[in-house]
Amino acid sequence: MKLDIEKTEIALNVATTQISELIVSLNSQVADIEEKYKGVIPDASTKEGYDTCKAIRKEVMPTKTALEKARVTLKGPITEAGKFIDQSFNPLIERALNVYKPFVDAYQEVDKEKQRFENLRLAEVTEQLYHISNIAMSCIGKTSIVIAATIEEFSEFQIDSKIFRDKTDEATGSFNNSMSVLGDMYLQAVRQEEMDAKEAEMLARQEARQAEMNAQQAEMDAKQAEMIAREEAFNKKMQAQSTIQQQVVEETQPDVEQVNIFCDESSYEPLQLLKKEETIWDKLTNFEVEVGLSKGQTEWLTRIITPYLK
Repeated sequence: MKLDIEKTEIALNVATTQISELIVSLNSQVADIEEKYKGVIPDASTKEGYDTCKAIRKEVMPTKTALEKARVTLKGPITEAGKFIDQSFNPLIERALNVYKPFVDAYQEVDKEKQRFENLRLAEVTEQLYHISNIAMSCIGKTSIVIAATIEEFSEFQIDSKIFRDKTDEATGSFNNSMSVLGDMYLQAVRQEEMDAKEAEMLARQEARQAEMNAQQAEMDAKQAEMIAREEAFNKKMQAQSTIQQQVVEETQPDVEQVNIFCDESSYEPLQLLKKEETIWDKLTNFEVEVGLSKGQTEWLTRIITPYLK
């Protein structure tokens, strides 16, 4: 649809030209007034100055009033024409809008859906770029096995140019850099684990050696304690034997006076006397068993006692 507004536009242009020419003329008149009073200082402190101020107002005021009246006069028809134009054209514009607006709504809905998918794509690209750039950070402090598994999984990552589009080169560069960093981390982890294994092995050998030395020392301490215990037991046994031997010697010496009283030359019975005084024979019989004397020790005691039994 083509609107034929050329005649109307020409008429408006003519009016605008005439108004412009009028403004040029009025501008010159106002400039003359400005130039006339440019150097005059408004001073109403004296009667002459006061009268001058009022005279200037009286002279210039009609010009200002004429200009304001001309503005209103010329603007009136134009303002009314503008209102008429708005009232006439706006309904027509609304009717034209109602014709094509449903079609606009239809393709804008498609555009919104496209934008929604584009936003999702951009979000995915941003997330994947972050993942590619920071994959190595997730392996800090991990074992070589974990890093190797990460490298194997990450190596299968596909950079789809349909998704990354203008970010494809950035994603490819970041991917290659991350793979390089992961490789370095893997080698460093392997070296560290080997050093840790050697250190652990050396520590285990030291602990085993220390345990062996402790066991040997414990065995030596046990043997020494056993020797001390045996020596103490032997000393106690010898002391007990010495004490018993002394007691036997003392107990087997007969009382001479008692012998003289109860014995004479015709009836000398020392054996019966000694048997009455003490049960020496019983002691001799059980001495070896109770005290643990050897056969030689028992014979020695017998030699001591025998003279007194004759």
